Amino acid sequence: MNNSIVNLKVNLFRGLQDFQLDDLGSFNILMGRNYAGKTFVLEAVYLNAECLSLSLLITLQGNRGISVAGFEELTYLFNNLDITKNIEIELTFTGLCSKKKIILAAENQLMQEMPETQQYP
Repeated sequence: MNNSIVNLKVNLFRGLQDFQLDDLGSFNILMGRNYAGKTFVLEAVYLNAECLSLSLLITLQGNRGISVAGFEELTYLFNNLDITKNIEIELTFTGLCSKKKIILAAENQLMQEMPETQQYP
């Protein structure tokens, strides 16, 4: 059985605040004007799926042609540049490993909650 993403919750990541997509299908289209947040949504999914790490954040920016040397240069990831509040990205999947939540804390810490084992259809 494939594990597909069925729900996405993002809070305080870049331009996304209390953002949620529910009942996702096997094929989804993100549409919107330029700078509406489509890429932010894809980056949030990527960061969660790839087990967030400082090196991953730096690599992600390198893919955009931005040179980042350390955590202190990643403050733009925080909504409104407010590094006093944590970023939260949560994915809900079909299958046994049903939820995965990551948190980027303002205190230069990366945390990941253990996946829940409740099964979603």
